[in-house]
Amino acid sequence: MASTNAKRRWWADRRCDTTGLASISFLSRGEPDTVAKVLVQPEVVEIWEAVETVLRNTEYGEADVVGSIRHCPFGIGGKRCEPSGKNCSLHNYCLALDIDPWGAGNPHFKRPWPMWSWSKVKFTKAQVRAVEAIRMLDKSKPLRWLGWAIGDTMHWEIDIPPASAMSGVDWSTVEGFAPPPETLHMAYADTLNLNDWVSTLRPEDIDQLFALRVHSPASGAAHWKGLLAAHPNAADADAWENFRRTTSARIGFWQPEGESGPASQPSSYQITGDITPT
Repeated sequence: MASTNAKRRWWADRRCDTTGLASISFLSRGEPDTVAKVLVQPEVVEIWEAVETVLRNTEYGEADVVGSIRHCPFGIGGKRCEPSGKNCSLHNYCLALDIDPWGAGNPHFKRPWPMWSWSKVKFTKAQVRAVEAIRMLDKSKPLRWLGWAIGDTMHWEIDIPPASAMSGVDWSTVEGFAPPPETLHMAYADTLNLNDWVSTLRPEDIDQLFALRVHSPASGAAHWKGLLAAHPNAADADAWENFRRTTSARIGFWQPEGESGPASQPSSYQITGDITPT
């Protein structure tokens, strides 16, 4: 568990900066609602997706209220959020969510557990433990819940630096996650020549593969983008070759023996599994 000051230092350039934020939907709050947006740092979107997956699969239900941003100069307890980070909430950095605050179900008791009762909280202890079990691919624990320490049962905050957030969620630690079967139509596959394209892969191409679920989130787009950045000639690496081969299979390139280029069939390819980075 990191100190608040450490997190302020890690994310110092995001303090009070509302540019470049990601607008997400969370337990039916936020997008496409144009009024009550849920705004977070783009590096942590996948983490909040994992939290939502856990809560949906443990029957939390829909949220009535989800708060994310606190506009400067207002910091903790109405104090001024200083340039040094003093008195700044992680909401000033868009690194925290208040889920169903106060009368919506999760109050701030202002005293540590067990000096308050779970019967007065919408979260269950099992749900909190399940969210706390989420891990990143670099093995870090991405979230802290303030209910234990100060009875702030609404409040979840990011507990890792940007580099760890970009390592990607280890979806095997996310309760209830199962990669859904997806169909990828050949209209996209026909635009690719894997022999040339995969060997010159760009970060935005990896994002597109994950957006189309050629690879599911469990593979960690950030993992592969990190590998690409660290090894420009990564096509020679075992892990990269695994990624290439799996991409080829998932796009559904069926080539008759002795021929090259994408085949005209099948019309779609059913994606049912997930790859494990090596």
